[in-house]
Amino acid sequence: MLQAAHERIEVELASLERLTGRREGKSRNAEARSAAQGILEYFDASGALHHQDEEDDLFPLLRERAAARGRAEIAAVIEELEREHATMNAQWLRLRERLAQIAAGEGSLDADEVARFAWVYRRHMEYESAAVLPFAKEALDRADRAALGERMAARRESRLAELRRQTGSDAASALERELDHALEETFPASDPVAVDTADEHAARHKKNGT
Repeated sequence: MLQAAHERIEVELASLERLTGRREGKSRNAEARSAAQGILEYFDASGALHHQDEEDDLFPLLRERAAARGRAEIAAVIEELEREHATMNAQWLRLRERLAQIAAGEGSLDADEVARFAWVYRRHMEYESAAVLPFAKEALDRADRAALGERMAARRESRLAELRRQTGSDAASALERELDHALEETFPASDPVAVDTADEHAARHKKNGT
């Protein structure tokens, strides 16, 4: 589910924020290196593909359905979200350099830079949950969702094949695990692109006791 992808992003943002408060020391350094590597793997793989899913597949389809329904406000929201993707990507590239240094046992994060990145990302997800996801539930039928899920799954398979060609199976294994986890979490086989609002997602988890 798209909501599940947002929840995973929140987990990684929280990890990133905790990383700014780690102090020096042998055990702390090992923890920081592991945390930094995990954040890198997420945003380099699932995070990047999440944006691509939206820009290449979900947003164009929603823009088309919004035009057919005379919902100009939805098209305007999508344009704003796409502009925010560019901002978030630029922020990530700056953070990525620092995280790569930490993963190698050197460097540190700029707390203000992390705060800006986390704030923009959270505002972006709130905007999507409030405006885009409810319209997606209204406008997309099961066949639409299945077709979207197939394209998104194919994108991940293509990315894994590319990683294996570039780095070999061993070096690609960490990103492969990350992508496999994201695929299970975001596109369940019963409904490849289940689109829930935040309230519906929380209610379902409460009902299931999870």
